[in-house]
Amino acid sequence: MFLKMFTRQVRKKVLFRAVLSFVFVLSFTSLSMSPALTAYAAPEENLGMSDIEVNKPAHAAVDLQNATVDISLPYGTLYQMLNVTTNPAAAAALYRSDGTSPIAFAASGINQGDAKMDKFSAGGTTLYYLVVTDQHNSSNSRTYTITVTVDTDLPPITGPMGSNDKYLPLNIHSGEHAWDVMGASKIGNGSTTGAVEGPGVPSSYSGKPWSESVYDRSGDYPLALTVNESWLGDHMYLQTIGKNDIDALTKYGIANVPGMDKLNSDILRFHTFKPFVTAEGVQRNDGDRGAVNSDRQRLEIKSNTSAANIDANSVGGDIMTHRWKLMLPSETLRFQNDAGDKKAGDFIVPYRFWHIFQLKEVAGNAAGQPVTTLSLVSSGGKGHLEFRNNPDGGYADRIKPLFTIPFEKVVDRWLEFEVTILTADNGYIHGKLIDLTTNEVLFEGGMTGETYRRPEVKNPTTGRNERGDLPVVAGQQNRSKWGLYRGLYTDAAQADEFQSATMYLADVHLIKRDENSYIFPDGWNPNSQPKDVVAWARPSAVTADTATAFNDLSLPSQLDVTLSTGNTAKVNVTWSSEGYNSDAVGTYKIYGQLSGPDISNSRNIQPYIEVTLSELTPPDVSPPKTEARIEPAPRNGWLNTDASVTLTVYDDVSDVTKTEYKLGEHTDWQTYIEPISITNDGVHRLQFRSIDAPGNIEQTKELMVKVDKTKPSFALTANGEPLAEGAVFSDDRPIALRLDTSDGLSGIVNEELVLDGQRLDNGASVDLAGKPGPHTLKIVITDQAGNTTNESVRFLISVTPEGVSSLIDRYAAAGELQGPLVNQLRNSLNQARHQLEKGDKDKAANHMGDFLQHLDKKSQDDNVSDTAKAVLTADANALIEAWSAK
Repeated sequence: MFLKMFTRQVRKKVLFRAVLSFVFVLSFTSLSMSPALTAYAAPEENLGMSDIEVNKPAHAAVDLQNATVDISLPYGTLYQMLNVTTNPAAAAALYRSDGTSPIAFAASGINQGDAKMDKFSAGGTTLYYLVVTDQHNSSNSRTYTITVTVDTDLPPITGPMGSNDKYLPLNIHSGEHAWDVMGASKIGNGSTTGAVEGPGVPSSYSGKPWSESVYDRSGDYPLALTVNESWLGDHMYLQTIGKNDIDALTKYGIANVPGMDKLNSDILRFHTFKPFVTAEGVQRNDGDRGAVNSDRQRLEIKSNTSAANIDANSVGGDIMTHRWKLMLPSETLRFQNDAGDKKAGDFIVPYRFWHIFQLKEVAGNAAGQPVTTLSLVSSGGKGHLEFRNNPDGGYADRIKPLFTIPFEKVVDRWLEFEVTILTADNGYIHGKLIDLTTNEVLFEGGMTGETYRRPEVKNPTTGRNERGDLPVVAGQQNRSKWGLYRGLYTDAAQADEFQSATMYLADVHLIKRDENSYIFPDGWNPNSQPKDVVAWARPSAVTADTATAFNDLSLPSQLDVTLSTGNTAKVNVTWSSEGYNSDAVGTYKIYGQLSGPDISNSRNIQPYIEVTLSELTPPDVSPPKTEARIEPAPRNGWLNTDASVTLTVYDDVSDVTKTEYKLGEHTDWQTYIEPISITNDGVHRLQFRSIDAPGNIEQTKELMVKVDKTKPSFALTANGEPLAEGAVFSDDRPIALRLDTSDGLSGIVNEELVLDGQRLDNGASVDLAGKPGPHTLKIVITDQAGNTTNESVRFLISVTPEGVSSLIDRYAAAGELQGPLVNQLRNSLNQARHQLEKGDKDKAANHMGDFLQHLDKKSQDDNVSDTAKAVLTADANALIEAWSAK
């Protein structure tokens, strides 16, 4: 796993070491270079075979002599990317503390070349092992022990915290990708690029995504030397900068910004470019989420709103402190060039929205509108920094500022801002803004605010959308967003005033406060505020029959109620029977009164529930009817494959609540969910029944499912002995064939014996005299289930002199052979046997030729039957053929 080498010319430059220290250069893989940049652990020719350089994290302590790497990480870090440089001929592999579980270096993607060290020990120290091996000699390797220590103590920047408060930092490190800053911190909690909101598509003219932007050609960006001039500054981007990196700070003109010494973390730099206009007059702004010709630009980081990260976001009743340090430079707050009657250096006067922090609703009818913002605004013809509460999604006249401070008091200096917000209808916002140059408190104070968005309905009197008494929609929460989100000027008279913008952040963190004990800095106590009803969850409608008394209706005794404090509580409700008529069919709206200890209802909100009465129906006393269907359909009542039984239930009156079955004699009832599978041979007793809503239980039904997947067996005998394959019989003796069959389950339905294509009766005696040679006997047996046994046995009929002699005796005794022919045949046969005993097969064959001549004499036709003549002729020819064979 290696990051391929740059060309020797580039490598010789001191700048090479910085390649992996900045967010976007690593990802810039489309440049025209030779060779092209790939992503693995970065090799370097001047390193020893087992030496390494650690590029990420930037401040790792490497001891080559003792093969150790020490990495210290701040409180709350969830993971850390490791990126190393090795000798080109070496390979690096990373393992967890067990020494065997590998952690891969990414071969592609936004973290190309990085390995993710995570699953940190709760004790604060976790070990990993980096093995560097000579690729040409695997026995030459070295193991580095990597010790990662995550600080377990809260940093002092948190300020006063209660025992149940939760601290969630954004741990900004120089040399890290902005998306890993988010993912490795509890605010982003694993969400990397998903926690960065900007253009969702590549730049319309450079073709590069925001994560691969190159801003300038300074020494920090050696790759920029090859970038086309037209690409420079083409896109908004995020960048991490070391707070002590004097070169980077100087490059951006912020090395001497007052208050820099008050920073604890490194810096996150936001930059958005100024859209340009092509020669054809097309404005290329690549604005909101990648839209071309958009009316806004957006580059923000945001908290992860997954269920696992609820501590980083706010729901009703939550109290969240947001604290961070920020710096707004002149390049953002002042005109960079003369524009109309404005001169370079004058403060801008924003005409459209420009938010640098938003607390924004997720889900709900106004999800696109922020609840609170820190914004750049115009007031009295001047530019100001303002924190405001926006109670509604669409009415600017309801915006309520917490403070409004002119730009001259905030430009070109580090500020510390803290704002704590109670999420509620009657919420509270307390803010404090400090100039870190002088520690002057520019603002400190609080105000009530509507910080919990609920669904709005149109007020028929005013025509405006206003909050009703509906609770928040499911999944609604307030998330935090920091960045540059601004409207583009669409008026030609203002277009020239639009310019690029930059913002710097540090020491960003959230504190989820213990709502039961927290008191705001100005003494405002959330728990001493009235708990007034503002919304209620609608209960499900009720249905009943006429003649149902009001007290017999299934009305809930409590409702989920949203209080003005943001919390949801179960509150008692008393329902009024006014207007209810149990004798009349119809739908009634039943109103209730809410009551509970310490609960007020100043708006006189009355919950209601709809009750629908229908004609009284007679009670259902008939049980359901269940039918069973076996698939496939049985044959003769049997299946020769797995059975599937489907139960179908009918009930014309009530709903069926359950169908259940029992398979076998010693099982419990089981709820029927899907077709019942029966796979074993045997006769299976299936019992089943159904139960409807009134409780009627069907009489148990029964179905016998018979499965026989086994073929019939048999025993075959010839003359009382088992008939084996290849058996030999003399043709002078008839063969008595008997087939005995058996089937353990369904029983035999058919059996056949077929000899040479002719069906035989079982037990028949088969005379094969005169039919020497091989014969095939087929056995076909079928049982009731359709299983078929189909086999065959081959045997041989032989001819011997002794057998022919026996046949002569048989035919003579039967009168089929008589007169002088009998002795003539015996004489020829005996002479043949005599020659055979002497070993002279030729003479023996000649005598059998005489045998045939005697049979063929016309004068002997009356002395031999056709059958005897045919048999003896066939046998004689068989003997002649056998003896004549060479």
